[in-house]
Amino acid sequence: MSTLLVTYTIDDPDHEAALNAYLDGFESARLSPTSRVIDTDVPAEELFRMMESRLGQDDRIYVFRLEQGWIGYGYDAINDWLHRHLGPGPTRCP
Repeated sequence: MSTLLVTYTIDDPDHEAALNAYLDGFESARLSPTSRVIDTDVPAEELFRMMESRLGQDDRIYVFRLEQGWIGYGYDAINDWLHRHLGPGPTRCP
């Protein structure tokens, strides 16, 4: 399994709904309204190609493969997800 960061800017609400519905099919955590981390066996390039068909010409999307280790703080549910998929982070980062 790989942990991927998907971040996007979608101009068309229909495209955004289609992309979010697709991403909801993965084990994921939403970091912000326009970014998610997902756990998948699908390679980053293949995931990008699968999402590309749901986008318009003015939409923007990036996919990054994440390695273990992270730092940050936020909602407990997101911190727990990151801990499970990327290993332990700090106990608290101000």
